[in-house]
Amino acid sequence: MKSMMYCKYAGAIGLGLMAAVLFCDELSTPLEYIINNAKETVNVDRRELSINLGGGNCLYAGPEPVVPESIDFHKTIIAGFPSSDKRMVYQQMEALTGYPAKSEWDFKYVGMSNHPFIKVNYPHHEGIWAWGNVADQVVLLITNLRKSIVEYHDIEWDLEYPNDWYESEAHKMQLYIGRPPEAMEQGLMRNVANHQLSVPWKWRRSTFRPNKHQRKNPVKYYDPHCTNGDVTSGCEPVAVLSADKLLDPTQGPLETARIANILLTDSRTGQYVIASEAWNCIWEEMIQNHKGLKVTADRPNYDLYDYNFSSEMLDAMIAELDRLISKYGSPQYVVKPTANRIVELLVEHRAALQVELSEVNTGVRMLSERDFLGLETREKMEQDFQRVDSSEEPNDSAESTEMLN
Repeated sequence: MKSMMYCKYAGAIGLGLMAAVLFCDELSTPLEYIINNAKETVNVDRRELSINLGGGNCLYAGPEPVVPESIDFHKTIIAGFPSSDKRMVYQQMEALTGYPAKSEWDFKYVGMSNHPFIKVNYPHHEGIWAWGNVADQVVLLITNLRKSIVEYHDIEWDLEYPNDWYESEAHKMQLYIGRPPEAMEQGLMRNVANHQLSVPWKWRRSTFRPNKHQRKNPVKYYDPHCTNGDVTSGCEPVAVLSADKLLDPTQGPLETARIANILLTDSRTGQYVIASEAWNCIWEEMIQNHKGLKVTADRPNYDLYDYNFSSEMLDAMIAELDRLISKYGSPQYVVKPTANRIVELLVEHRAALQVELSEVNTGVRMLSERDFLGLETREKMEQDFQRVDSSEEPNDSAESTEMLN
């Protein structure tokens, strides 16, 4: 099976190796044939996952599932809001190093292992700290706020609103292969925390009273995992990554280089990073050629703006971005490169939301029942529908009078 994978992707490395591809079915070790018959001037870097063929070319194949326990890795946490964006990032790390990632929930239910990359939603309620104290550093993935809401809804639909890891595992092959029929399920009320069906009073409380339990003069509490040193370099991220930039045709390769350089900061994992001349090729294989696991962009007829948001929801998003931009742009944080990048990315996201808000307010974007609607907009829309329905009903008394005449 693995030999066939190498044959499948060999065509991407140029006509010079076409002969190797043609003979793949007859060779027991086609990868060795390709390597041994490459030109002597090509510096071939052999690894389990990706191969640097020199001259900006590479050979990509899927990762090995088992990680040797004997290797001392410098391990990286990829933290972010639930979405497919973390999958894009950890697949970059897999392709760059030849070793696979593992999710936080797999650490809990499958068991501990020596995976160098740990994908986490924690401290989001969909996450759990299950990897003990094996991690060395954290990278933070910034996802477009608007995109996060859509993706989170779509992923829950893909997995059929799972209650636990077992249900999620049972449906994981459904991820990113279809499209939900409705964004808001025509206003169906679900509990925010567990996605189960909810009654109106509970739904309103869980959705619109998120600050109910906030104290007036709160005492600062810190996560004991952070204060106890469960991450070698601390919980503060050493770098900030952008999924939007990774997908961009111009800036994407630069984001891949950023990821590679994060891994190169410590030789324990850095020694496995493929040569820099192959980084652009890795980006092309993963992003442009859609190698690896499916992500949101692989959904059929995917369009981020298939769904609209009502003005009060856009206002709330912009207000939150205003708060974060103000916080991380303050003198306390401005000296930190990570904070500067957060501000840079959020300013771009806010600008896009402001344009969208203007389009909604001016009627350029027309809202429908299938969109993400705030409470006020949905109630107003329902009232408008009722008025239209009542105006179209026949006037029975007028008809009776006409018949008598």
